[in-house]
Amino acid sequence: MEVFKYSKIFFITIVIILALLSFALIRPLISAILLAIIFAYVFYPVHRWIAEKSGRETLSALVTTLLILLVIAVPIGLLVNAVSREAVDLYTQTKDKLDSENPNNKKCELNDLLCRGFAYFSAYMAKPEAQTHLDAAINKFTGRIVQLSSEFLLAVPKRILEIFVMFFIIFYLLRDGKQFVLEVEKYLPVHKRHHKQIFNQFNDVTYAVIFGNFIVALVQGALATLAFVVLGVSSPFVWGVIMTFFAFIPYVGPAVIWFPAAIILMLDGYAQDSNLIVFKGIILLLWGIFVVSLIDNVLKPKIIGDRARIHPIAVLLGVIGGLQLFGFVGIIAGPLIIAMLITFVKIYRMEEVEAQRD
Repeated sequence: MEVFKYSKIFFITIVIILALLSFALIRPLISAILLAIIFAYVFYPVHRWIAEKSGRETLSALVTTLLILLVIAVPIGLLVNAVSREAVDLYTQTKDKLDSENPNNKKCELNDLLCRGFAYFSAYMAKPEAQTHLDAAINKFTGRIVQLSSEFLLAVPKRILEIFVMFFIIFYLLRDGKQFVLEVEKYLPVHKRHHKQIFNQFNDVTYAVIFGNFIVALVQGALATLAFVVLGVSSPFVWGVIMTFFAFIPYVGPAVIWFPAAIILMLDGYAQDSNLIVFKGIILLLWGIFVVSLIDNVLKPKIIGDRARIHPIAVLLGVIGGLQLFGFVGIIAGPLIIAMLITFVKIYRMEEVEAQRD
């Protein structure tokens, strides 16, 4: 009995050590692994449809993986290129405009509060200290975007390895997904009657995070970017990426960008005596209020329906913490991890209540 006890302790110790070493091995590739899981989940219905039509799981998994490569790689490459160029143009244009701005070239009537407010703002921005701070902020912001784009290009060998690992995992998750789920189910440390509930909860939470939050954020960012392009706002793709990021944050959203942009357009049009520019600002404001902002209230309930609804606190903490821990993929992985933790705590509590009844 004593020998069995020590052998069990020894075995558990070895398992823990090997688990820690395994995590250390895969840690540099954790973002690629998480992305692979997310893409495999999103495109699994496509794989199933192709498999049913072709009758071949391996061929279906290969075709779906190549389809993911085509759908994901081409837009991202074009976006990185556009954002890099626009970041430089944004800095140059803003700096030139600030240098050429003259707050005294338009006289205001005494009762014209809008004109006087704009003149006061322009006069303040014309001060050397204000221009220094603004110039430094713009320089830091645009410089960071250019730096990130450059780092991405310079780290091409590492990115190629991560992309290879990601698509390698995607292929096998698609092909062997069912078997993988069955293996995981065997080792779940909960009563067998709760297995189905756990997987249903996991599916609902994952669906809510990916489709309810991620897809809606992309749609909001795309609609706001479209307005910027149509209305001629400079650097629309740079602002589009930023608005998409803010769309993930509850009660903040892309309004932190499009609302000031609409106000600036109207003030700029007023300063230049251009009704067209003022009209563009009004259109952007109305588009943001009645299209971009409302899409969250209209589209998200239709996508999620009666599935798991993620509390805004979990989303906020997940996005911020996920970005720091996993990088960009943390926008999805962070809320998903917190939501699954909450799910497992609920199931554990349920088992405790059932055990007390028995």
